[in-house]
Amino acid sequence: MNGKKIIKLTESDLLRIVKRVINESQLLVEEVSATTNRCWYYKQIAAQNYYNDKRVPNPFEGAGGVQDFLIVLGWDITKDWDFGNETAKALAFWKYGKNSGIDTVNKLWIQLKKDGYNVGETTGYGSKMKEAVATMILKTCEEISKTCKVDSQTRFDMDYKSSPKEDVGVKQVLIPNALNGSFKYAISYWRKYLKNPKVQQKIWDNMSFFDFLSNFTLSNLMDKYFNALNNIEKKGWVVKNSEGITMYINGDCPKYTVCVNINYYFSVFKDYNIKKVEAKSEDTFVHEIQHILWDQVQKLNSTISIEQAFPSSYDYYGSEGEGQKIKNLSLSEKIPEETKKELKSKGIDSDRLKEYFRHPQYTDGYNCDWNEKLSNLAGYRSYLTDKGTIKIGADIPLQVISATINDMISTTTKKVPLDFTRMIACWVLGGMKPKLSVFVNELNDLAQKEIKPEDKDYNNTSQIDSYNVT
Repeated sequence: MNGKKIIKLTESDLLRIVKRVINESQLLVEEVSATTNRCWYYKQIAAQNYYNDKRVPNPFEGAGGVQDFLIVLGWDITKDWDFGNETAKALAFWKYGKNSGIDTVNKLWIQLKKDGYNVGETTGYGSKMKEAVATMILKTCEEISKTCKVDSQTRFDMDYKSSPKEDVGVKQVLIPNALNGSFKYAISYWRKYLKNPKVQQKIWDNMSFFDFLSNFTLSNLMDKYFNALNNIEKKGWVVKNSEGITMYINGDCPKYTVCVNINYYFSVFKDYNIKKVEAKSEDTFVHEIQHILWDQVQKLNSTISIEQAFPSSYDYYGSEGEGQKIKNLSLSEKIPEETKKELKSKGIDSDRLKEYFRHPQYTDGYNCDWNEKLSNLAGYRSYLTDKGTIKIGADIPLQVISATINDMISTTTKKVPLDFTRMIACWVLGGMKPKLSVFVNELNDLAQKEIKPEDKDYNNTSQIDSYNVT
C-alpha cells in the first residue's frame, strides 16, 4: 500500500473521538452573533462599564460573573455560580488557547501564579483566586480592546436594539435635548467671557511678545476668536461613543466640533437624573471649547503666563512626547515651609494633600499639559459662575480654592469638579510652588486687568467677518 501504515479503529475508539469532538465543539459555540459582539464586550469590560450597564458581565462578582463573561463570548457552559473545572477549562481556552493543557481549577491556579497574580497560598477558587481571575480578565480585555474594532452594525445593535424601549428614548431624545441645552450654555458662556474687557486685555498682554501680533489690533484679534466661536456653534456636537471618554476634540472628531460619548451621559442619567447630565455636560463643553480655540485660533494665554502659575506645566503632546511623568515631580521633596505654614492657616493638611496625588492617574504628564490646564481652569470657572460664586471673568477667591481643597481631601470624600482636581494636581506635584496664595493670584492673572471696552457688540454675528479660520 505504497508504504503507508493503516491504523484500524475499533468502534469504541471512534466513539471516544466523536465524544471528544462534540465536547470541544460544545465548549465553544462560534456563532456569528457571539463572535461579532466580542469586541464590544471587551471594550465595555475594559472601561469597567459593568458597574452601570447590566448587559456587561462583571468578573469581580465571582464565579457567576466569570461564567456570564464566558457565555456572552459564546462558550456553552452552565451558570451555576460554582467555579469548577468546566469554567476553569473554558477560561483557560479563552486566555491561553486550546492547547494550554489547563483543564482544572488547580492547573489554572498554578498558571496564574506563574503569571504573577496573587492567587493566595492554597489552590482552588478562594478569595485571592477570585480577585486574580477577575483582574486577569480585566487586564486581558484592556489589552485586546486596544486593537479590536466594533463594526457599526454591532454598535447600533448593542446601543439600541438590545436596550429597553425606555432606554432608547432616553438616549435618542432626552439626553440629546439636555446636551443641546448644555452646548448652548457653553457657547453663551464663552461669548460673555471673551466679551469681558478684562479678559480681552489679559489675552492681549499675554500674547504681546508674539511677532504675528504686529499685524493685529485687539479688535481684529478678538474677531478671530468670535469667528471661531461661531464656527463651533454651527458645527455643534456629534455622538462618538469612545469608551472611557466623556467628550473630546481632534482625532476622528470633525474640525470645530465636540465629540460626545452619549453612553457616559446615559450612565449618569441612570445613576442620578437628567439634571445631573445637564450640570456635568455644561462645564465639560466649556472645557472642550477652550481646546478648540487653542488649536484653531491662538492660545488664550502665552505659555510663559501658564508656567508662572504652573511651573511644571509643559507641552505634553508636543516634542516632550506622550506617556511622560510630570516634570519636576516632587513627591519625595519636602514641602516648602512658607507653603506649609500658609496651608495650615487655611486648615489644609499639606502632607495629606501631597499623599492624595500619589496615584498614577495624577502623576501622568497629561495633568500638566499647558492646553489641559487652561481647559481645567475654564471648566472650573464655568462651574463657579453657574453656582453664582463668581461673575464671569472675576477673580476666584483664595478662600474658595482653600475650601474646595479641604473638600477634596476630606475623609467624607465630598465630590469636587474633576477640572479642579486636575488643576490642583499639577500645582501639588510640581512641589506646591508658588505658595497657594501666589498660585491663586497667578490663576486669576490669566484672565484679568482693566481696559476701556470698544464699542462693538460681539454677540451680533453680522459685525464679525465671515472669513474661514485656519
